[in-house]
Amino acid sequence: MSNKGNKPPIVILILIYAILLYASYNSLSVLALGLWGESVMGTVDSYDNRLDNTNAEVNRSRTVSKGYSFTVNGKEYRGYVIYQSDEAWPRLEEGETRSERIRYLAFLPYINKPAMLADFDEIGVRGLLYHIFLPVGCLLLFLLVSGKLKFNKKRKKAYKNPKNDNEDMSETLLQENTSENEPNLIGFSQRNNHEEILAAAQKNRKIGYRFIIILVLLPLLGFPLAGLLIEDFSFGESVVIGIGVALIFLIFNLISLQKYKKPTWEGKVVNKYSKERYEHRGNDDSNGRTYTEYTTLIMTDAGKKKTIVEKDSRRDMFDYLSVGDKVRFHPMFGTYEKYDKSKDSVIYCNVCTIRNPISNDRCKKCDNLLFK
Repeated sequence: MSNKGNKPPIVILILIYAILLYASYNSLSVLALGLWGESVMGTVDSYDNRLDNTNAEVNRSRTVSKGYSFTVNGKEYRGYVIYQSDEAWPRLEEGETRSERIRYLAFLPYINKPAMLADFDEIGVRGLLYHIFLPVGCLLLFLLVSGKLKFNKKRKKAYKNPKNDNEDMSETLLQENTSENEPNLIGFSQRNNHEEILAAAQKNRKIGYRFIIILVLLPLLGFPLAGLLIEDFSFGESVVIGIGVALIFLIFNLISLQKYKKPTWEGKVVNKYSKERYEHRGNDDSNGRTYTEYTTLIMTDAGKKKTIVEKDSRRDMFDYLSVGDKVRFHPMFGTYEKYDKSKDSVIYCNVCTIRNPISNDRCKKCDNLLFK
């Protein structure tokens, strides 16, 4: 029996999550140690290396394992690492030790690594960029595996019996002519579930995800690059700022994209009003400006208040909707549909928000079906 929603078995999911979590922790700990870590001489008491590939890239030919200990404030801490390197020290004999510099967090010494794995000067720019991008990649993979991040799959065309092609074509033309020539202008449209509209919504979401990736990559690349090129801007500080800004962009935009998954709701316009407001610009009040704010208040069928706030000349919904109108909100586009359109001379496209003549069946700008 297949799993629900074609998801991998829970054991596999747990294993994937554990690997992603460990990889993210490893890179974040390297960044933290490089930025805020302190150094102390430690003792390596176990060492081993295995030759994997003589033709591998630099620092990729061997797998090295190392056990060590160090003392902070009179307390001993132990650590163990496995990493890839070209390092080929001789194995330690029983009771033999070596000294090596260890980096640790003063407030949490349990987070520690040999300095060669956590010092920015040791790992180089390439290694630093690797540890910056890895947690972001792990997060995107986590969202993909968990189903939070989805990509639209192309639908396969349904097979048609050639004998019925003429009948199907005639029926399709009849339905299209009926819907275009005799639109029902009273009642909510069923076109929100049309294949074209759903495809347009999916396209908007994909554009949103691409925009998020760009917003995340810009600070991750831009700030460290500025740290390398600008003398007065330290590289460590630039990395911290870049990661912080990227995480803020990522979290904010992922939250904003969740609105597309909210259910459609219906309600009634209960009030409309406008108010003059003053916008300050800088510390000087004389540099501000006065503008008009237009508010349309909607009470949903569930008893919740929703507001549409517009400014100055951008008051489309304020003019389009009247008190008493029944409306439906479509979260996949963030737009409103009026129940009774029979007395209107215009209709707004729910996909791109452009105003169209009520006689149009498709939007004059984006060519999507109007909700009629």
